Amino acid sequence: MDIGEIRRDGTRERRRHPRRRVAIRAFLEVPPRAAQPCKVYNVSVGNALVGTAQPLHLDQPVVLHVESFGSIAGHVARVTSTTVAIAFTGVNARALADFIIVNDDSDAEPGNMSPAA
Repeated sequence: MDIGEIRRDGTRERRRHPRRRVAIRAFLEVPPRAAQPCKVYNVSVGNALVGTAQPLHLDQPVVLHVESFGSIAGHVARVTSTTVAIAFTGVNARALADFIIVNDDSDAEPGNMSPAA
């Protein structure tokens, strides 16, 4: 499901790349700590919304590990109490977005599942 055209408040979405709702289990590494389980809730070519219990900070470098795909580097672009937006810095961002969309578990929203479920 493409969630990029018209927003709930009726305004037009201005993102460069459309986002897709997904439900993918992954691991989020915050060097030098070990990778922790997380859930990818939406993804685009440039970023992903990830559910995690890890306390993270803006601009903190991270690595998202997706099984059967590999890893992609990024940094924290936005933080809430249960999610972080990761801006990808790795060169294979488009390949990751395509992989996640094709291998999606279900249409999921952050409020409907635990971050590391």
